[in-house]
Amino acid sequence: MGDVNIDLKDLAGVGEAIEKGSRGLARLFPGWARRSEVNAERRATEQALQSVREIRRVARQEGLSEDVTDYFCRDSVRRITRNENLDQIVSFAAPMVDEDAEVSDLVGSEWLNYYVDHAERVTDDEAQRAWASVLAGEVNKRGSFSKNTMQVLSVMDTEDAKSFRKLCLFIADGIYGRTLVMAVDEDGTSYNDGTLTYTEMSNLAALGLIDMGGSANLSLGKSVWALFAEYGDLSVSVSRAENGGERFTLSPILTRVGEELSRLCDERDMPGIVRTLEAKAGRDELRIMTTPKGGNQHQPG
Repeated sequence: MGDVNIDLKDLAGVGEAIEKGSRGLARLFPGWARRSEVNAERRATEQALQSVREIRRVARQEGLSEDVTDYFCRDSVRRITRNENLDQIVSFAAPMVDEDAEVSDLVGSEWLNYYVDHAERVTDDEAQRAWASVLAGEVNKRGSFSKNTMQVLSVMDTEDAKSFRKLCLFIADGIYGRTLVMAVDEDGTSYNDGTLTYTEMSNLAALGLIDMGGSANLSLGKSVWALFAEYGDLSVSVSRAENGGERFTLSPILTRVGEELSRLCDERDMPGIVRTLEAKAGRDELRIMTTPKGGNQHQPG
């Protein structure tokens, strides 16, 4: 990464935006802001110890068995831990919430209850950040993440997440919307020069993130360039070759759940996307042009 120059005025603006986002989330999660002012780890430990002492005191008065007492103690600690998990996720989400988001109007109670039921169980830091992005995304734009998407996210393990991040490298955002660019390698056991194995792709399909049998048919105009993908400093455009067909087919495709979760991924492999398109261009007679932003150089394929 290059050197970054930070303007103090910009930094103050960021702080103000985070503060506004925090106030909005505090309306969704009453008590969160106050609890977040105290050291989370110390607070959780003290609260758990206090709760266990009180449970054991009442249990002795009521003559409850040790097994029953232990059950109530474990349940209390579990509830406290889940509250701490949720507090951490909300803290991660606060900087991502638009300062002008009207939280009370944009997030439905049914969606929020479903979200809390899943998010409060998450203990891994990286997974908590993913759930924070889901919360912020829904607050900023209602309908961004469905309950089906949250259900899939809740059952994804670390390997699933790694595979999906690799898949997201080959998503093109352009005139055709969010398009997955994948091609089977010659040996038939992997995709895109070995980036993902067939097993990984099958697992993602089983989760409902991609449709292995589905296809996207892209309309092409002869000598008319359509912006296929744009990321970083590079744009990729496509058009129909002289003897090519009017449509270009890509398979597999993202499902609705896959498309929604792909919003959590912000990296793309543009050279890889171009290579995959070029490999298909030989068969489908597709013309490809790469253009650096701000320049006029191009390489028709």
